[in-house]
Amino acid sequence: MGRLGNLRNLCFIAILLTSWSIHAGDDPDVTKQRETARKLFSGDGVSRNVDQALKLFLSLAEKGDADSQAAAALILIRGDAGTKNPQEAVRWAKKSADHGNANGQFVLGRMLLIGDGIARDPAQGAVWIEKAAAQELAPAESDMGKLYVAGIGVRQNLESGAAWFRKAADHGDLIAQYQFGLMAARGHGVPKDLALSEKYWLRSANQGHPRAAYELGALYGRGQGVKKNSSEALKWLEIARKLGSGESDLMLDILAVRSQISAGTTSEQTTEANKLADQFTPRKESSVTQNDLH
Repeated sequence: MGRLGNLRNLCFIAILLTSWSIHAGDDPDVTKQRETARKLFSGDGVSRNVDQALKLFLSLAEKGDADSQAAAALILIRGDAGTKNPQEAVRWAKKSADHGNANGQFVLGRMLLIGDGIARDPAQGAVWIEKAAAQELAPAESDMGKLYVAGIGVRQNLESGAAWFRKAADHGDLIAQYQFGLMAARGHGVPKDLALSEKYWLRSANQGHPRAAYELGALYGRGQGVKKNSSEALKWLEIARKLGSGESDLMLDILAVRSQISAGTTSEQTTEANKLADQFTPRKESSVTQNDLH
């Protein structure tokens, strides 16, 4: 499927790291056990124990809990409990997906896209991911954006890609916010609108996306489509540097923009920008999806 990156992996595993506590008709005991399994997996308030989490998820999966089936599939395909079991992962993902569960549909779709535990079938993978996206699961919406832009499993269509990225972005997906900002900046699939790019990059950067922070810094530094603001530019470039310290290409890009705006800035502006960057803490947006998953 191409490069997904660490941030997308985090969004993928976020299925397990969020609470599925609100489901109409849920057995309260199942809800309680599922939440216990989630906490064991994530180490949320308890000592992290992936083996115990998997055992509990599997126990609930055997009882027909579709969310737990999806969680078990994801742990088994990733090997988080120490050993990968692709066959069992596919079995549980299919059961969950067949129940109409968005998490299961998403997991199964991703397996089909990359051929993990099952024969690679991008077209069928896109079908399952779109089913999950139709239930407003933000990572699935974001993946649909990527699939349409790249023409993987679907006919390439930049307009559809932009529309899916925007849906995911509006549901809080930081990668989609960054990607939609890029599409708006370049006029790909949506009319060129740098003010709109600013809006979505700001949301993404505030959640901790280093490239979005860089794009904001470059936007303010060059004054393209927005009012030039060297202080804001320096602040966001420094935030980008801190967030993406391991990305050599990003570091070079930051240096290039800094060199372009350095002549018009004072040492006081630089000091203040660094101070504000030090105070910056990424904050995840509250979910507005009906599944309460991302």
